[in-house]
Amino acid sequence: FFPPPTDPNSFVAIPASPLNTMSMSVTAGMSVVNGQYFIGSQAAKAYKLLLAEQKVKTIQGVKEEVIKAYYLALIAQESKRVVDSTLKILDQTVVQTEQIYKEGLIEELDVKQLKLTQSQIKDLSMQLDNNVQLTQYALKFQMAYPIESDIILTDQLEPLIAGNNFEAMITGLKDSTDVKSNIDYKLITRKIGLDQYQLKLQRAASYPSLSTFFQIGGQFINNQRWIFLDGTQA
Repeated sequence: FFPPPTDPNSFVAIPASPLNTMSMSVTAGMSVVNGQYFIGSQAAKAYKLLLAEQKVKTIQGVKEEVIKAYYLALIAQESKRVVDSTLKILDQTVVQTEQIYKEGLIEELDVKQLKLTQSQIKDLSMQLDNNVQLTQYALKFQMAYPIESDIILTDQLEPLIAGNNFEAMITGLKDSTDVKSNIDYKLITRKIGLDQYQLKLQRAASYPSLSTFFQIGGQFINNQRWIFLDGTQA
C-alpha cells in the first residue's frame, strides 16, 4: 500500500510483524490413580522403619564392642595383678631358700629350680604389661578415646562376672523367649517386607493409571518501544 501522494519509483517500509511480543503459560499436573505411587509411598515408610532399626542395631553393636574391650582390659589388668602378687611372694621364697641352702639343709638344685620359676614369672609379668597396654589401646579405639590420654579402670572383675552384668549392660543381648523382640529378627523381617514391595511395584507397572493437568496461558503484543529503568529503549 502506498499512501498518496507517493512517488511510484520510491519504496516504503511496511512492518510485517509487531515490534514486541510476549507469551507465558502455567501448567499444573496431578496423578489421580497410580498403583506404583501408592505402593512406593508404603515402601518408603517401611524403609524409614528399617533405617531406624539399623540405627538401633548399630548402637547396640558399638556398646557390645566397648563392653567386650572393657572386659578384656579388666582381665589383663587382673591377670597382671595376680602375677605380680605371685612374683612378690616368690621373690621372698627365693631369698629364704637361699638362706636355707647356705645352712646346708637343701640341695643347690632346689634353689636353681626355684630361681628358674622366678625368671619365668618375671617374663610372664613383662608380657602381661604389654597385654594390659594393648587391651587399653583397643578399649580407647572402641570408645573413640584419645590414645595418648591415660585411662583408669575402676571396676573389679570378680563382681562383674559374679553379677553377670555383661549381658545386662547391652539391651537386647540377653536371650529372650520373645524372638520377635530381637533386633536381628526385626531387621530380617523388614528386609523381606521391602523385597515384597519390590515385587508389588513390578506388578503395579502393568496397572492402568489416571492423570490430570491444568494449563493457562496468555500473549502480549504491541508496536511501541519498551523503555527500561535505565532509559534505554528496545
